[in-house]
Amino acid sequence: MAEVKWITSLGEMDIPGVFILEETPPGAIQGTGTGVVGCAGEFERGPAGEIVTVGSYEDLKENFGARPATYKGARALANKRFAALRILRIVASDARDTYADFEESGTAVMRIRSNSKGRWGNDIRITIGAATSGTTGKFKVTISFASGSTYAGETEVWDELDIRSDSDNLPGAGVSRFCTFTKLASPIVDPDTVTDKPLGISHEGSTAAIATAAATDQATAITLANAIKASYNTHIADDTAHQQEDTINATAAANASDLASLQTLVNELKTDFNAHRSQADVHQADDEQHQITSANASDLGTAITLVNELKADINAHYLYLDGDDGTVADADYTDAATGIPLFSGTEPGATQTNILFAAEQSSAAVYGAIESWVGEERGVGIINGALANDKSAAVADVASYRSDRIIYPYPWLKTSINGAQTVVAPASFYAAVLSRLDPEVSPAAVEATDGMLAGITGYESATIAAAMTRANMQELIAAGIDPIEYDPDIGYSILAGISTTLNTSLLKVARRRMTDYVLRSIAARLKYHKSAVLTDERKRRISTEIVDFLGTLRDTDGRIEEFAVDSESGNTDVTLAAGRYVVMLQVKLFPWGDYILLRGEVGQGVVIAEEVE
Repeated sequence: MAEVKWITSLGEMDIPGVFILEETPPGAIQGTGTGVVGCAGEFERGPAGEIVTVGSYEDLKENFGARPATYKGARALANKRFAALRILRIVASDARDTYADFEESGTAVMRIRSNSKGRWGNDIRITIGAATSGTTGKFKVTISFASGSTYAGETEVWDELDIRSDSDNLPGAGVSRFCTFTKLASPIVDPDTVTDKPLGISHEGSTAAIATAAATDQATAITLANAIKASYNTHIADDTAHQQEDTINATAAANASDLASLQTLVNELKTDFNAHRSQADVHQADDEQHQITSANASDLGTAITLVNELKADINAHYLYLDGDDGTVADADYTDAATGIPLFSGTEPGATQTNILFAAEQSSAAVYGAIESWVGEERGVGIINGALANDKSAAVADVASYRSDRIIYPYPWLKTSINGAQTVVAPASFYAAVLSRLDPEVSPAAVEATDGMLAGITGYESATIAAAMTRANMQELIAAGIDPIEYDPDIGYSILAGISTTLNTSLLKVARRRMTDYVLRSIAARLKYHKSAVLTDERKRRISTEIVDFLGTLRDTDGRIEEFAVDSESGNTDVTLAAGRYVVMLQVKLFPWGDYILLRGEVGQGVVIAEEVE
């Protein structure tokens, strides 16, 4: 008899004998992740317009800074654990980075800039000295930080740098943790030595505010104008508060002593100060926010108006920072290029996210952006209303956000940050719980969530605490709001595990998440069958893969109660000819024991009957 032969098709059985045809087993459906949290918020530093994976507190500090007492994003993440976290730093449109130019004999040869926008860059200190090798023309740059800053005590050293030719060896983009380096010109030897030079200029604290009272008549206007002149001229001569002393825009007009000299002085102060705000080589960026716009003085009334604006704007200018956080607005959260819409993208950080919240930015515009994201059926969004919302305001507010993909926890809470009791939004606590639960588990399951809300130290106020009565919580639940309940035996817990929809069959958060889990897991595998020839064998493989996956969920994992798969009734010759193959499935989830009734009697022959609805 011929040897056993391995074949790849039945047509290869050429003579009687034994043949082995190895069939490819059906692929296995792998469960997709359901606990990846996306947080859009304000942080001390970090890239803008980029979703970043954060795996630990060290990652968070390294990429985004810390300071939870100052920045909403860091505050939202404090005192809780996430199974998987993606962060989008929201940056104000008027935020600025900071830089300093370094010279050789009066010529700027190198620029060092903070690698992200924000006032954190003002804490950077640069020291330039000889290279360790002592080689002429080579130098060493040490980056350090001011005391009291997030990174105080950390240093970064770049040694043996050489920029004398076009082939310089400055660190490339993204290499330094803190800065970017740019060659401006080829030095004869190397940059001048400097020690702990601030990266950028900070007015903050450099000039005392003008404290003279606002003008109300000629006498007080003269007093104020003379005080402004003295303060302003001192300020512009301060080369520690500027890139260099402003020698161009000093006010030379004589001190005011009557109406005519008052008008002359305030008009010159206006001209000089407006020029100083944008004087090249004095400020890194123009101070656009504090331009004097009042008309020139032509009588006592206009002189009083102008001198009072001079005081206000010059005092504000004294707080000018090169590196600045700016003022974050709703538009920064909703910006298509840098805001929440990035989570609708195709990058892994976006496609992996299935739980989304905005860190303590409570507004219709921001929640509208989250609504748009959940409308793409990517996951669940968590909103929480404004801090000022009492029960009635929350009930009215939630009516605008009806969806089985939106969760509205209530109320705001307290947690301990740097030893201080700090009010925080509940959305981040809810997100942290969801990220650590299997999708079929209700976030209201006390045993499964034990310890997950240990970071909560109280309700945001005594008034709110007193209002969290059984009757009020019933009203909140009926409105689609999920209360955070305090129980002296178990602490804080999520009460209902519901979404904001009023459709009772879709109400449960766990139902929504488990539905997503099952359908996305199956869909991810079925992609591999796309455009394949729909042979009977192909259809069998599709059905087998689905049945095996659901059978494991039922029989091995105990995560579903029952299922049915139908790959026949949804298909006709017409649909198959059109390239459409339909598989219908039904999955029955286990019910959640939300209401447990304990009936008992005390006495002889006690019988305890437990009923679960």
